[in-house]
Amino acid sequence: MTGWFAELVQSELGDSVEILTPVERGCQLSLRSRDPRLPGKLVKQRLDKAGFETDWREPDVIRAAPVPLYNRFRDVAEFVMELVRIRSSHGS
Repeated sequence: MTGWFAELVQSELGDSVEILTPVERGCQLSLRSRDPRLPGKLVKQRLDKAGFETDWREPDVIRAAPVPLYNRFRDVAEFVMELVRIRSSHGS
């Protein structure tokens, strides 16, 4: 599920989001906004407001972990689509 999550982030968000987590990983991805007009803390706040649980690491990293016991592929798709909406609302 996390591999598909990474593929979806790359295909839908392209270069606007950087995946920091190495390919050999557990279930979480560490993400960073590459758009200086859209800082990570703002993205995190918008995700929280939309009901998504993420983790924050200073200085600018959002961590998200789809866990198959609790999450569905649909949840992952909805998370990525929310990231797309956030980016689009800032004209990126």
